[in-house]
Amino acid sequence: MHFARIVVDRRIEGKRPVGNACHMLLPIQVWDGGGGVKVEVIRCSYLGDGMGRSLIRITDPKGTNGSKITMNTTASLLGEYAITKVSNNHYLAIVLNNNCRLAQLIAESGVFMIRAVPYNDYVTEWHLLAPNSIMINKLVERIRHAGFNVDKCQSTSVETEGVLTPKQYEVLRFAFDSGYYDVPRRIGVDQLAESFELSKSTMSVIIRSAERKVINSFLNHAPDIEKIG
Repeated sequence: MHFARIVVDRRIEGKRPVGNACHMLLPIQVWDGGGGVKVEVIRCSYLGDGMGRSLIRITDPKGTNGSKITMNTTASLLGEYAITKVSNNHYLAIVLNNNCRLAQLIAESGVFMIRAVPYNDYVTEWHLLAPNSIMINKLVERIRHAGFNVDKCQSTSVETEGVLTPKQYEVLRFAFDSGYYDVPRRIGVDQLAESFELSKSTMSVIIRSAERKVINSFLNHAPDIEKIG
């Protein structure tokens, strides 16, 4: 297993005057001033088929834009959003972007996105996990080729030798290669169980036990990783 932290600037060639692409789906054009409205991406994740999802905090200090910040769910070909008012001047929005190039690159890479931490509306730190460093390096190259700026902050091997039993490794490897961890999944527990001639309950136990061991092994490296950078 290989872990990496990279920092991605979503502006193409360093420029994107409208800011975060998810902002463009919101009902108020916050990127052009928007009457003092402040928008902050506080969480983001990347789904399959080129879809990205963001949790966005919207602050209206003067409370004068309530009519523009529609509190409902609206969908279009570009994506959809749902906004909830949490106080007189604060809102939370969940945005699903159907045309996220970065999400498409991750989905095609076979690399796990385990965390995405926004620095601001342009720059996000990604925590990635992959079977090897080659897959992460290929993803970084493709991101750069697409015109985004990307810096690799940390890259380290997560030792799994002796962590998994031979059967657990065989099942986990097969599940990964068969699309069990894809979004959406291309294979389920039922099909995995049939492939190994096991019951569904037995397969579920093997997968959960293996996942727990791998995650535990990774987390044991986390303190050292966090000290870097």
